[in-house]
Amino acid sequence: MAEAKLCSYLQYVEREYQRLGGGEVMLAYEGEVSQSLILSLTGLIELEIVKSGEDAKLQKQLFHTLVEGLQNIMKHADPIEGERMTMFSGRGVVMLIRTPVCYYVLVGNIVLSSRVPDMRARLDTLKNANDDELKAMHRASLRGNEISEKGGAGLGLIDMARKAQDIDYRFEVINEERQFYLLEVKLKR
Repeated sequence: MAEAKLCSYLQYVEREYQRLGGGEVMLAYEGEVSQSLILSLTGLIELEIVKSGEDAKLQKQLFHTLVEGLQNIMKHADPIEGERMTMFSGRGVVMLIRTPVCYYVLVGNIVLSSRVPDMRARLDTLKNANDDELKAMHRASLRGNEISEKGGAGLGLIDMARKAQDIDYRFEVINEERQFYLLEVKLKR
């Protein structure tokens, strides 16, 4: 695999934005994600979504998807080699795009290449599951108490998949040890 020349996370997300055919960018953020940042960003976006006149169900789905995506970055982004763990372990990018027919929530961060096969398997399972299967996964995850080493049970991704009309993901090799992971969640208007 060829290594990516990635100067910023937003460069990669910009390519995805072009692939999606454009739309109105309602939010684009790159940097460290903390709980206080999540509260600030979601507060701003919540106001914009309410002003847009979208129905209450879609507003709730968008808000929930953004919060879950940002929390995943905060908890699961891996540090960049040579940098302080505390500075980059919660670093990522989020973009909210509105088109005439849907919203796209894009969230991305650096992950260790060693984690990619397991992540692909989990994401493929979610991507290919129907509503009943997602509901069963959600219940099983709640009952099973399967907690990862970083504190998650996978409920956030399952919830996003349950609310979305489509989820997709990509990995781009940065070097042998690191890849850029981007999750794309599509919510119809």
